[in-house]
Amino acid sequence: MLQVKAVVNIGGPPFLSAAGMYVKGQNTTPVELDISKLDLHDDGSISFRNCFPYKKEDFIKVWESDAKVLNIIGEDDQACPPESLQLLRDCYPPHKCSNIQLKIYPGAGHLIEIPYAPHFRVTYHKTYSQYFLWGGKPKPHADAQEDAWKSILDHFRTQLSSSFNKEQLHSNL
Repeated sequence: MLQVKAVVNIGGPPFLSAAGMYVKGQNTTPVELDISKLDLHDDGSISFRNCFPYKKEDFIKVWESDAKVLNIIGEDDQACPPESLQLLRDCYPPHKCSNIQLKIYPGAGHLIEIPYAPHFRVTYHKTYSQYFLWGGKPKPHADAQEDAWKSILDHFRTQLSSSFNKEQLHSNL
């Protein structure tokens, strides 16, 4: 049986928000978006930051596994607030607290991607005919992308070192 040893979550909520999933013999229920809490901004964009109830009973119970989880999120993330991942960290029992790491980047938004990817504070979603606000400022967001990439590689190198040759986990970025 394959066992997950290491996970990186970039800007994702601590629960399923679009569809259910089959986990440990049971179906999970997605948490639904409360559109009445969409934030409309002066530029016409919307953000989802406050649209989900962040209740611990809805969280994916990652603390039940032994997987090492690195959570990366921007402090100005307008889709998923950093507080939700802090609540997730609080769900871990004391003897498993070393299994979760939370990196919150000041001034960064939602789309923390690979280094040198362009920063988009707002994007147009053709399906919804709407502009979505993701947050972040260019310089701190770019800094977050560089640091996050290094942290991701280090996380996998550290957690999977017995599974892979360390030379297989490198980047020239």
